[in-house]
Amino acid sequence: MKTGQIVTSAIRARSFDGSGNLEITWWYNFAHLFDQTRWVEMTPGQGRQSGHSLRADGKRARSSRSQSSRHQQATQAPANLGVVYLCIGQKYQRLAEMSISFLRAFGYSGPVRVLTAGKNWKLGHLDCEIIKVPFRGLGFATRYYKTRINQYGFETTLFLDADTLPVANVRPIWRELRFADICLSRDLHPQVRDLIKRHYSDRKRCRPEYYYMGDLGLMQHRLYSSGVMLFRRSLATDRLFEAWHEEWNRFRHEDQLALVRAIARTKPPVHDLTRRWNGWQTWFESISQAQNSGVRILHNVHKGMNSEFLDDTLMQLFDSFRPDFVADGADLVPVSMPENSDSTAGVDGRHEQ
Repeated sequence: MKTGQIVTSAIRARSFDGSGNLEITWWYNFAHLFDQTRWVEMTPGQGRQSGHSLRADGKRARSSRSQSSRHQQATQAPANLGVVYLCIGQKYQRLAEMSISFLRAFGYSGPVRVLTAGKNWKLGHLDCEIIKVPFRGLGFATRYYKTRINQYGFETTLFLDADTLPVANVRPIWRELRFADICLSRDLHPQVRDLIKRHYSDRKRCRPEYYYMGDLGLMQHRLYSSGVMLFRRSLATDRLFEAWHEEWNRFRHEDQLALVRAIARTKPPVHDLTRRWNGWQTWFESISQAQNSGVRILHNVHKGMNSEFLDDTLMQLFDSFRPDFVADGADLVPVSMPENSDSTAGVDGRHEQ
């Protein structure tokens, strides 16, 4: 196989109804690029193409579905599925690289798409598609893309902040979409008023937006974290993101209060992800402790990157995905999770706010 060659393959998945009688066949088409990072110039909406993969030149790759049997062609294929990161600024590149390394190490082999304004960022060893977007500034300016991430995502998208760290297989999270097309985790602050009461830094800058939330009567609205977002493309999802971007443009600061206003405006069904999918790093003394508590994705891990929180074994696991890594002998095996780690016990009860 030649370096840089793209191969489109079909992955067949079967599911049954509750009685086990009805079989539904799904076809997913993924483009795999070997030994080379995929760089694609993408405009908003290109990532939404259903049933097609993107070649390295930005054009649609030929789908294997066109070569399938008449019966397979008659089967309606759901669109593609993948993980998306937004990484603007050099200090987030190592965070994102570590996050993707752990994502791969714990069993995820599907598409990963990274939005960045940086140049010459090599992630070929992690089989990622890099989407180059215009630079609009650092800090809050990056929310310009985050509030429009659906336009760069897949038909089914798991969005992860650069400072998240998967510490177990994320496969069970896709099942959450059976409840709603939009799945979010609750913030550390249960309601808007709790955030306002406890936010002491830079209050002067935030005061106009706080007053605006009060004028809209949203002080008791539940507050969501946008660091881990799972969504499936639908009219309701598109309306939410459109409203979110508009609301963020009012103040152009943090995105969470804008998300509250967008949800209040569009009223989509939102399913609450449990704490295991967005565990705060400061809750735990180590990754092992987080894993034993049932957490599958940690958030805000940059505070513990250079501490004992990331132990030597897990740092070796991360380094093993780097192209210049030289193994010193024993094979590295990701830490396994307990069989019941997807239950509601553990982290959800201990750290509920």
